[in-house]
Amino acid sequence: MIILWPGELLLDHLVGQREQVRRDVESDRLAVVADGLRALGGDIDSTADGWRVRPSRLRAGRADSQGDHRMAMLFALAGALG
Repeated sequence: MIILWPGELLLDHLVGQREQVRRDVESDRLAVVADGLRALGGDIDSTADGWRVRPSRLRAGRADSQGDHRMAMLFALAGALG
């Protein structure tokens, strides 16, 4: 799987104006996604309310879901397509 666009992509404000980023659920999902995709070759960093993503090629590998089944499914798909 290739993350393609012409340059850096900033995905922020992923939550509504009156909502807070929930970092107390099964896992800190913003950070876990960034860490997991980075482990699979992604060039991604988490921000306060989203991600900063740069073009990269994902590959099969191991990513830590931090016990969150949603993250496990994301990484399984990303790794399989990598």
